[in-house]
Amino acid sequence: MPSFLERGVCMKGPVSVGDKLDLNIIDLTNQGLGVGKVEGFTIFVEGGLPGDELIAEIKKTKKNFAEAKAVEIKNPSSKRQISECKYYKSCGGCQLHELNYRVQLDIKANMVKEAIERIGKLEDVKINPTIGMETPFRYRNKGMFKVAEKEGHISIGYFKNKSHEVVDEVLRWIGNPFLDKILPSIEFV
Repeated sequence: MPSFLERGVCMKGPVSVGDKLDLNIIDLTNQGLGVGKVEGFTIFVEGGLPGDELIAEIKKTKKNFAEAKAVEIKNPSSKRQISECKYYKSCGGCQLHELNYRVQLDIKANMVKEAIERIGKLEDVKINPTIGMETPFRYRNKGMFKVAEKEGHISIGYFKNKSHEVVDEVLRWIGNPFLDKILPSIEFV
């Protein structure tokens, strides 16, 4: 007899699209998504940071996990901070501006350690702390920028999160200051 998967039937998790759930965010993925659990079922939450207590709305469900978006932060993590970039929420250029920078560095070192242990099957590997910057802004010296014309004006920047609308001012926050000199001199024919 064919299995459920061979017949195209998926087992349903404990959540459905549109559900709004109280979640505690316990971890962070390498894509910057918060990780929460309901009855052992994993939910990846856009806008969730470790330590947050929040309400998440389920956007997509799969057999072993669901994807959600934070709709209300009920009790913010002590690791949360206010981003200095006013485009952070709308731009798709950064994911972790609301996470304390020192915590970001610790999480990155831990991700390397876990990958070496899980993929490399090595144990007790010493991972040095991640080397940070004095100021975690104006750091990108390489990028693939989007170009668009809007109302007779040329915009160069990143796509607004989940859209094809170009946000050009964001380069002033994360792009190397050298870009401030280069970009105005570009001519389009």
